[in-house]
Amino acid sequence: MVQSAKLTIEKQVSVDGINWVDADTGTGPTAIRDTTVYFRVIVANTGNVDLTCVDVKDQVTQGSGTPLDFTFTSSNRQVVDIAAGKSITSNIVVTTALTGQQTDLATAWTTFNGSEVKDSDYANYFGRSEEHTSELQSHLNLVCRLLL
Repeated sequence: MVQSAKLTIEKQVSVDGINWVDADTGTGPTAIRDTTVYFRVIVANTGNVDLTCVDVKDQVTQGSGTPLDFTFTSSNRQVVDIAAGKSITSNIVVTTALTGQQTDLATAWTTFNGSEVKDSDYANYFGRSEEHTSELQSHLNLVCRLLL
């Protein structure tokens, strides 16, 4: 059997901590500025060999946030081993919503037999100021009154 080292990563975002979105493109879910936004990554070893020292790095590609620091398991380890065909989900990382389009890129990587093995995935959300939300709610209230 030919040894095949492969990784996939899925970065997900949630604005309520319950419903997770694979927001690779577009604006992603909408969060109100200064509320909590949740992130997690799922890293899978899709190859047929065990991978050791798998690390996840995060990079802000649009917006003014800071890179997130993903850890795994209750011991908060940042570097993990993943058996062939298995996946691992990170601990949830929380941050405060910022205004405007926010885009982050998470990359999982390791080496196997001297070759780099990696995969990357984007996560997006759009931060709205409270004023916009209040204005939208006023418009919805007006429409409701007109329909009654």
